[in-house]
Amino acid sequence: MELLATKKRRALAEKGHKLLTEKRDSLISHFFSLLDERKILRAEVKKAINEAYSALFKAELVMGRERVVDYARISQGDRGVKVVYDTVMGVKIPKISLDSGGEGIRYPFIGTSALLDKTLERFEVALEKIVKLAQVEDSLRRIALEIESVKRRVNALEHIIIPSLIKAEKYIELRLDEAEREDFFRRKRMKQLMARKEGG
Repeated sequence: MELLATKKRRALAEKGHKLLTEKRDSLISHFFSLLDERKILRAEVKKAINEAYSALFKAELVMGRERVVDYARISQGDRGVKVVYDTVMGVKIPKISLDSGGEGIRYPFIGTSALLDKTLERFEVALEKIVKLAQVEDSLRRIALEIESVKRRVNALEHIIIPSLIKAEKYIELRLDEAEREDFFRRKRMKQLMARKEGG
């Protein structure tokens, strides 16, 4: 009974090891695809920020720094982010999106330059890219933590649990063989004793 139970536990451990290994490999593959995405996004964010500041510089040259700052204050609105979570292979992955921003451009068109509109558009693009990058960065962190956790469980199964169950199986089989041999010799001895009694 103990041998059967140990074999069942070993089969379960080996199945768990296989599933966890597949999960680890899938997570690692997903992690590397996100790394590639992060590299692209970082370049895009850098470009978008440079373009936004370039547009701001041009707007300040035409309108003057103080007027640009004043219109920026007028146009400020409550801008938030919305975060929902998807589950990918047991890992909660964030999906971050910007609120629409409500009314759009809030400053008057009279007395402003089209360069100010362009600046606003460029910063909007940069903000969207930054939010997307933040989503990817957080996803990478969460997946990396899960990979470490899965690796620890795979290693525990591979190097501790499964070998100890194999060892337990062999020990039980050895004890059963010993008991069977002892029983065989006992029966043989009893036959010999009975044969002597009958012969004597």
